[in-house]
Formats: sequence, structure tokens, C-alpha cells
Amino acid sequence: LRRRGAAAAAPYVYAGAIIAKAELFRAVPEEKFSLNLLFDQALAQGRLFGMAMDGLWLHVGTPQAIAEAESAIQVYRSS
Repeated sequence: LRRRGAAAAAPYVYAGAIIAKAELFRAVPEEKFSLNLLFDQALAQGRLFGMAMDGLWLHVGTPQAIAEAESAIQVYRSS
């Protein structure tokens, strides 16, 4: 993986799933922090990896998005 840098868009997006050793979080001094801190460290060490998902990805962060997701699921099941 790599950062998109100055590019206007990226071909992939982080979708919120992570597998990490618990020891990585012991070095974080604050209760709240950005995972980007750990991602940047792993990237610098050549230890950040990802996998492209082959399937349906939806967000349901708003009431409108829930209805859109339900509709998309119906279409996905029909195909």
C-alpha cells in the first residue's frame, strides 16, 4: 500500500477493518488517536498490507444511506 500523495483520487479506500497485534497500541500515548499514526509507521517499515474486496461495499452512516443500502442489497441479491 501507499498514500495517494498529490493525486486527486485513489483507486482504493480503507473500509474500516484492521488486523493488528495488540502491542502496536501499547506505544500510543493517548486514549484517542488516528490510526494513520500506526499506518504511517507500518508503511515506513514496509509492513502495511491490504486486500481488495471483491463484493458489495456500502455505508449506512445516514438515514438516506440506509435506504440506498437496502435497495442496493436487493439489486445485488438479484444479480
